Amino acid sequence: MIYIYKTDTVWGIGSAIDDKDSHLKICKIKKTSTQKPVSILFNSLKEIKKYFDLPFSKEDKDLSYFFNDKITLLLPLKYALKKIPNFIIGESEYVGIRCLKNHKISKVIEEIRKPITTTSLNFTGEPVARNAKEATAFLAKASLDEKDYLFINETNEIESSEPSTILQFDLEKRWKLIRGDENKLKKYQEIFST
Repeated sequence: MIYIYKTDTVWGIGSAIDDKDSHLKICKIKKTSTQKPVSILFNSLKEIKKYFDLPFSKEDKDLSYFFNDKITLLLPLKYALKKIPNFIIGESEYVGIRCLKNHKISKVIEEIRKPITTTSLNFTGEPVARNAKEATAFLAKASLDEKDYLFINETNEIESSEPSTILQFDLEKRWKLIRGDENKLKKYQEIFST
């Protein structure tokens, strides 16, 4: 099953973490390489900790605040507690993780009892869908069979103009900004250095 959903930033598309067939369909639809890594979307910090040994000594409330700040965290695979499928990471030595608690997609994650992959809802090289109208237009162009996807719309949608900020944390415990807000990099370098 393919999921099309609103995140706390832009619209996303994904499938269950172990659903390689749907992942390959997504790559075909987006016209992107099957070797391009995608992130993993969780619905709680508790679920993240089942998959990753987070290399931070911060309390859960600090980590929850971090994920509520519209951030994708890139962690070295070394921190994974479970095998992450190769089709998710491609040739990367890092895996991206996100956490959304208060969105309809979180309820789907809870129901299927596993995280899902997440990538932006767009065709490669084209703008990302930022609202339900653009997500619906993507669907029309993608020619997906209705039985192959679930469209998850938020009732009080707020259009977002920016995708998540991507911060990388390496094995030497250094932070690097991959995409987005430089201020968030500085903020979390300071918070997590204490």
